[in-house]
Amino acid sequence: MGDTKLPQINNGEGFKAQNWKQLSKVQLTKMNPVEVARYNAYEDPGEETKKEITNTQTRLKELRKARGPTKSKPVDKEVERERIRHEELIGQLKAAEAKNRVYMLRSRYYSRRGDEIDHLINCQPSAIRAVRLQSLLPVRSNKLDFRDIMGKDERIRVESLLEDELGLKTGRIIT
Repeated sequence: MGDTKLPQINNGEGFKAQNWKQLSKVQLTKMNPVEVARYNAYEDPGEETKKEITNTQTRLKELRKARGPTKSKPVDKEVERERIRHEELIGQLKAAEAKNRVYMLRSRYYSRRGDEIDHLINCQPSAIRAVRLQSLLPVRSNKLDFRDIMGKDERIRVESLLEDELGLKTGRIIT
């Protein structure tokens, strides 16, 4: 194949990555393009490429000198506090939206799952098979809503009617 050489330390620059094998032009033409690119990544660039790299670096240095030193703006504490508060608010809003999405996905999943279970039970050829399948499958849990459906005024009226032992408010006589 080719000569094997060890990586060398460049004059104070440290370790320089280079190819361990030196391949000939014929060997490079037999390799696929990816292998050639990997091989050439560790080769020294040609003279023309080196000249273009130095030209680009000098142009960049001149451009930086022309722009002058960069000055950072003094930070207003009130503006900074407002920015932080705004970012916290945005974060809370995003968290609430994500929580709502998860809730909606979960409720849609359980709803479709329950509908599928009901469908499977309804499609059974006999009532005995339907009951057996229903006992084996998980039940569809309908959560009961224990909210108070009466308002404050309605609650007071109902309590006063319940406390009326003589039936004077309703006109009924309790015996």
